[in-house]
Amino acid sequence: MEIFGIEVKVREIAISAAIVLVLGAIGFLIDGAVEESVVKGAEVYNRAFKPTDENQFLHGARTSIGNTLMFGTLAAVDPVQTEHADGSFLALQVNKERYTMHTRVVTTTDANGNTSSHTEFYWTWDVVGREKSAAESYSFCGLSGATAMLNVKLHYVDTDRKGLSDIRYVVYGVPEEFDATLFLNLQDGAMLPVGSSKKVETYSETSVDDVLASKNSRTGVIVFRVLWIIFIIAAVVIFIIAENRWLDGGKIINFKWPSKKGSA
Repeated sequence: MEIFGIEVKVREIAISAAIVLVLGAIGFLIDGAVEESVVKGAEVYNRAFKPTDENQFLHGARTSIGNTLMFGTLAAVDPVQTEHADGSFLALQVNKERYTMHTRVVTTTDANGNTSSHTEFYWTWDVVGREKSAAESYSFCGLSGATAMLNVKLHYVDTDRKGLSDIRYVVYGVPEEFDATLFLNLQDGAMLPVGSSKKVETYSETSVDDVLASKNSRTGVIVFRVLWIIFIIAAVVIFIIAENRWLDGGKIINFKWPSKKGSA
């Protein structure tokens, strides 16, 4: 029989069905593992203590309540500054960059197939130094902790360049004060990382509900299912268009394409 102009043998249809069944079964197993991973990851957040005010948070700290999700204002106790940007920060990174000339060999081929090479010059800003600084501690909902234990993301702040100098300073930082949801372990009045984590997770400008929605999202599972279905379809199509002569006792596998009607 022909499907879209491609001759398909009955045995190819049978083997294609087997391919779908086998890959479908493998996908089912992987899908279960992916979904289980998502559920387990979200469970830690779903079961965490979620205080609604500072008093509940402090009570949880005094009673060592454990894993906690809390939204509040995080502020540097002893903020840091740099001469290369205005303001104070919880953490800073200043990259010193130099405008540097580089060379590379470029090879081109003309219409006659002749090749030629020439040296090309180009300029880039290259990092030649890096300086980091951070506040020793931070405050959050009535407690204080070591900034070194916070997992915070640096953001671009400013670039400091004097005139046409070939040196510039690019500043990245974390604001001195901002609202965030922290996922932490309250033990003996202290804010500690959860489980084997080395850092307290910080979700800047994100509410507790939004953090939970993100952790419970099934987007990863759905994406996997879509990609796996596409993979199965591609595997079947490739098998069908192959010239599977081995099914008739031959050893050659070529590819067949839709026939063009009316061709010589």
